Order: sequence, then structure tokens, then C-alpha cells
Amino acid sequence: MQNSDEDLTCPICFGYFEHATQTNCGHSFCAKCILDACEHNPNCPICRSNVFALYRSYLLQKLADKAREQRPPNEQNQERTNEDLDQKIKTFNDTHSRPQGIQAMRYDYNIMTRVMTNRCNKISILAWTIVILVILYMIGPYSIIPLTKGIIGIFDDLFFLIIGVLFLHRLIKKFELSQRNQRNINVEARNRPRIN
Repeated sequence: MQNSDEDLTCPICFGYFEHATQTNCGHSFCAKCILDACEHNPNCPICRSNVFALYRSYLLQKLADKAREQRPPNEQNQERTNEDLDQKIKTFNDTHSRPQGIQAMRYDYNIMTRVMTNRCNKISILAWTIVILVILYMIGPYSIIPLTKGIIGIFDDLFFLIIGVLFLHRLIKKFELSQRNQRNINVEARNRPRIN
């Protein structure tokens, strides 16, 4: 395995991610590996914090699959497949979830935002289209329910405004995340030892 593939390997089995899964503390593992590890000890194998939620990491899985395809055939390990891993993750989350304090919720918000952003990468154009349509609707002379209908006429405007703000918030978080990831990549590149 190359150094560039280290981020695509599970720290438990040292193979490319199979069914990549992220813990609530932000570390990634194969789903089978982390489920087996949490069966014996509910703490993260890396940072030892309590694991109470698991999230599928589709983007990380895609990258690991691409790296696996580029390996020579003699290096390819036997693929571990398990049809019910999604169900096991859901069961784990159902049995290990617990009420959170405000500090834990703030910490989990960043992880959940990252997970949701990864899942929504493909619909960025759709999100921008919705934001633009909402802006045009708000400044345009037409309304679904005219303002002459009283308070009911304001609700459709508020509804579209809330939708626009939510999509705009998501796009801003996505931009911030991409900037942060780029900075992390640049720092790692500067800190990586050079081989002469």
C-alpha cells in the first residue's frame, strides 16, 4: 500500500475500507471491524471516547473502492461482504444512543453536517437552483397566495424564505468544509517527509 492510501485503510484490519463507517468521534473503520470492536468494548479504538453512533461514509467508501481497483490482482484481498451490515449499524445506533448534553450536541452537529454534506454532494446544482428560485420568488411581483388574503398570504412567503435559508446554510457549510479539507491537505503535504 502507498502512503497516499493510508487514509483509505481501516486502522483495525489494515485493509481498504469495506462498508466504510464513521463513529461519532469522527474516526473511520470498516463496519464489521467497528461493530466487532464495540461488541467487546464500546470505546473508539483510536481515541477511547464512547461510541454511541455510527454513520455510513459513502464518499470514503467510493475512494477506497477506486484505490482497490487500481491495485494489481495479486494484491487484492478477498472482499468481505455482508448484506446485513446496514441493519447491524442501525441496531447499534438504536441500542447505544443516549440523551446528549448541549456540548455533545454541538460536537455532533459538525459530524452530522459533514455526513449530510457528503451525501448531498451530487445535488449542489439543485441546491443553487432552489436558492435562486426562492430569491426570484421573494422579489417577484407574483405570489402563490396573494398578500391581499391577509395573514395567510404571508405564510407562503415565509415558507419559501425558510427553504431558501436552509439551502443557503447547507451550501455555506459545504464551502467551509471544502476550505477546511483543503487546508488540512496542504498542512499534511508540508509535514510529510520528503524522500530524496
